[in-house]
Amino acid sequence: AGLGVESWQDRTVRSSAANIDSAVEWLWGLTHEPAPTSVNTAEAVLKAMGDPTVEAVYLFTVGDFEDNLTDLLRKKLVKSVCPIHTVSFNAKKKETIQVLKELSQLTTGRFHAFAEMHNFEGELHGSG
Repeated sequence: AGLGVESWQDRTVRSSAANIDSAVEWLWGLTHEPAPTSVNTAEAVLKAMGDPTVEAVYLFTVGDFEDNLTDLLRKKLVKSVCPIHTVSFNAKKKETIQVLKELSQLTTGRFHAFAEMHNFEGELHGSG
């Protein structure tokens, strides 16, 4: 079962320097929890999409999912007009990438993947 979804605000707010600062401060104040499950992630996505003023949802993920997020959301997103743009950072499993791509495709959103690269520069210069 999901642990519930915490929100910085209950509804969308105007973008401003003060609101961005407030949101970042709120994020830093959160206690570290174990990696969210796909159920928690699905809850958060659906909560964001439930606000009629939301034009798009951006889902940023770090690492891999243990179960299939797309299966949890597929039925609820079939008629969605709100695109979900997914951003994956440091996913190791090809299944995670595929799930996030499918989620974006279901909603005509965009998918982006990033990975941390090892810097070999020091090792190259050290072997003379």
